[in-house]
Amino acid sequence: MVRHITVKRGFTLLEVMLTMALISSLTVLVLNHFNDVDVEHLDFMNGYLDMQREALTQRKEIAMPGYPISFYKSGRVNQARTVEFEKHKVIVHLGTGYLTYE
Repeated sequence: MVRHITVKRGFTLLEVMLTMALISSLTVLVLNHFNDVDVEHLDFMNGYLDMQREALTQRKEIAMPGYPISFYKSGRVNQARTVEFEKHKVIVHLGTGYLTYE
């Protein structure tokens, strides 16, 4: 009768630690690369939509602070504009106030 002995092999603690160190280092490098993201245009678009919602719900004309944009009682924008940021442009279309991002 022949017995087969199965040997369970796994990773040693050193191999696991080296793998975790490599993954951690790569994660830090990738996160630092994305740290310089320009988000000013996103803040503008969120504020714009909040002001438009407020004009609609309160049924009154509202001006957006810091920008030459105002909304009628119906939530429509009073004038088309292009707001330029460091790397991006946001175009406000006349009428419904539809936003285009470049």
